Amino acid sequence: LLIQRERRYKLVTQLTSDFIFSCVRTSESVFEVDWISDNFFTMTGYTKADYDLHKSWDFILQPDSLKQFNEMISKLEKGKSFSTELRFSNKYNDSGWLNVRVYYSDEIGENIYGAARDITERLMSRLKVFESEKKLSLLFDKTKDAVFIIDMISRTYVDCNFAAEVLTGRTKDELSGTLIQTVSKENADSRMKELTHNMESARDFGEVEYTRPDGTKRIALLEAIRIDDRYAFGIAKDMTEYVTAIKSLKESEMFLSKSQVVANIGSFVFYIPENYYVSSKVMDTMFGLNGDEHKSLEFWLTCIHPDDKQMMLDHVSIDVFIKHELFNKEYRIIRKSDSAVRWVWGMAEVEFSSVGAPLKMIGTIQDITARKTLEQNLILAKEEAEEMNRLKSSFFANMSHELRTPLNGILGFSELLIEEATQDEQRIKAETIHRSGKRLLNTLNLILNLSKVEANKQELRIHLVDVCELISSAVKLYQPAAIKKQIRLNFICEAGEVLLSSDQQMLDSIMNNLISNAVKYTNMGEVTVRLYIDTNGGDESCVIKVQDTGIGIPDNQQKFVFDAFRQASEGYSRAFEGTGLGLSITKKYLDLLGGSVAIESELGKGSTFTVTLPFDSSQKGMHVTLISETDITPSEQRKHFSGIFIDDDIIAFDVAEIMLKDFVSLVHAETAQAGLDLLHQIDFDIAFIDINLGKGINGVDILNQISHKIHYQNIPIIAITAYAMNGDKEYFLSKGFTHYISKPFCKYDLVSIAKESLKIA
Repeated sequence: LLIQRERRYKLVTQLTSDFIFSCVRTSESVFEVDWISDNFFTMTGYTKADYDLHKSWDFILQPDSLKQFNEMISKLEKGKSFSTELRFSNKYNDSGWLNVRVYYSDEIGENIYGAARDITERLMSRLKVFESEKKLSLLFDKTKDAVFIIDMISRTYVDCNFAAEVLTGRTKDELSGTLIQTVSKENADSRMKELTHNMESARDFGEVEYTRPDGTKRIALLEAIRIDDRYAFGIAKDMTEYVTAIKSLKESEMFLSKSQVVANIGSFVFYIPENYYVSSKVMDTMFGLNGDEHKSLEFWLTCIHPDDKQMMLDHVSIDVFIKHELFNKEYRIIRKSDSAVRWVWGMAEVEFSSVGAPLKMIGTIQDITARKTLEQNLILAKEEAEEMNRLKSSFFANMSHELRTPLNGILGFSELLIEEATQDEQRIKAETIHRSGKRLLNTLNLILNLSKVEANKQELRIHLVDVCELISSAVKLYQPAAIKKQIRLNFICEAGEVLLSSDQQMLDSIMNNLISNAVKYTNMGEVTVRLYIDTNGGDESCVIKVQDTGIGIPDNQQKFVFDAFRQASEGYSRAFEGTGLGLSITKKYLDLLGGSVAIESELGKGSTFTVTLPFDSSQKGMHVTLISETDITPSEQRKHFSGIFIDDDIIAFDVAEIMLKDFVSLVHAETAQAGLDLLHQIDFDIAFIDINLGKGINGVDILNQISHKIHYQNIPIIAITAYAMNGDKEYFLSKGFTHYISKPFCKYDLVSIAKESLKIA
């Protein structure tokens, strides 16, 4: 029976999952393990030999658990037991948990009996459940989505998280037990009824709208998950900002789309490594595409005009991809739909990787065909205008030359005839010829002067001018015309001698224009020229008033009297001769001199023109040449000089010969070659060379061919020519001529320039 019981006990110990042990108290009052079941070795992996080294099983406990176990054994009382959970490690260093139960028996001696069960798996499962519950709780509380627990029978909120409080604007306590009517959107109520009836395990209810207590509304995406027959989760994701952003994005896309259509600007994105691009509808229309094409770099190149293809390929592959420049080109395409040639302007920016590889190009395309057509038309118009301007300049130059050449003979010989006339009748005829020639020359000069001023080529020559003497000379010039018309021409100088730094020639032209007009438009009464100094405002100014009792100017015509080619009487009813340039040039000259002119006039009673010239007048940035009074130094060493006159116009030579006979003996050369021969044979004191000498070389060529001779580097060489257009004087002086005089010339001008160049007083 004993053997049978032992076998039964042994079988029980083998079948249980625990390992069982017993301890006896030794003579030293220490409990030692006297028996342990084989399950210990199965559970821990240790062998009997390992166990015998320690004579106890507690070596498998980790330090904290071993300390805890020993303390509990030391405090255990007879007839008492305890149960605890201890951490252990098996032979393979895998850690786990033991549930240890111990009983202190004193029935037969003093013994401790115990059993230890591996509860690692159960604890881990319990821990996983705990952690899962903790995670679920954390997820419920901390998720950004609103989570409600809904009682589907009462259709009330049971619980909610913080995000639900934010979404609805109500606290958990305020929501708890309230009806789900807080959800308000079209068909929301009917959808919530669906939630409480016939709902599957999960269902998407779409967008719902929550109205907060303050009246604001939040839009959420609601999904319901049924938990059991009574409860369900309601998960609402706040979509308010997203919906607002989507709405704004759609509005932006609509605005961009309409803007592209209105501005005819397309857009594209080129994915470079993948070698394909997507383009807007406007761009597809621009290129004549139907949307089915495979849009690659190669396809884009097939759309480009053959003449521009290589340029665009180089621009993209070199400038953009290698040099990292912006894609910015105007080029032509051939529209796929109708083969029409169109101009487009492409602009794009490329995104590069960290190693510089091109990744993506984003840009726009604009149809600029209309602008290009306009530009081409403007270029053609500009070229035509430049050609017209060149033709105009050529025409003026030719007309100036052709008019000045005969006028030179008319004015020159008529001036000589006036000087030599012995009879009044001859003098009157000569004066008539001379006056007519002067009028023609004046018209020509007015046109050329206007051309110079408008081209900003008028040169200012500033020196001290006696204004009183200048006006007096001008008045004397027009005195015969005033006497002939039986009107008085008066000059009143209230300032005595008035010295002004100015351009004498311009001032003379201004006074001649104003006095000439006053006499011309006055048929009875008088013309009065008054000079005085104005100190108004502290700055002294020279004021000249030209007042007449003539026909006057209507108010509506006073505004354009300073415009070129305008007169108070125009067209077929024009009552007075003239070009209408005098006052225009007067105004422009005064602008250059820093002065001004004003008009006061009354129809039938006369006009007053007031010229104001400040003593510190500026010259508006024009080139100014200051003339010193000592520039011309008299020389009495010689009384007569030799000169050569190279001109194919015999009349010009005849006039010049007579005018200069008192101090220059002229030799005439009618051709350029004859002139060169004479210049090489004779060392002349002065040379007059015409520019246009017919066929062959011209006057500039003659100058170039004699410039190497030392003698001709030290004598005056004067360009005497009918080329008197804007810039002609400057051009000829730049070529090496020392002086310049234009045809027709009067005796005074020719004699003056000859004496000046020869240093004769």
